[in-house]
Amino acid sequence: MGDKEALRVGSAVRRRRRALDLTLAAVAGRSGLSVPFLSQIENERARPSMRSLHRVADALETTAAELLAAADSCRVVDVVRADDAALAARPGVRHLVRGHHQLHAVEFTGSRTPAASTSTATTS
Repeated sequence: MGDKEALRVGSAVRRRRRALDLTLAAVAGRSGLSVPFLSQIENERARPSMRSLHRVADALETTAAELLAAADSCRVVDVVRADDAALAARPGVRHLVRGHHQLHAVEFTGSRTPAASTSTATTS
């Protein structure tokens, strides 16, 4: 998996917990982790260590590997400044917001060509 993509294991934890009809308090009791920490994991506000993930998985009667396999991938959004005139005139770029704003929301359609990928600067 690349630098721009991370797994969002929280949604997999929540789905599994709900499938077993367990409360956060029940999972906390089984795993030895706190309810607030489990809530943060489910809401993608905390990323559990592998040790914590194994404890959660045991509490949910599954494995850490299965939770990771069921995790959603998270995609990073690149920000393009409104004054990037070179980008505005390109084919395959659709503006999502009209008017003059500090930032413009645009959608890239089609495939990325090598020439386009080397001339467009993005921020992380």
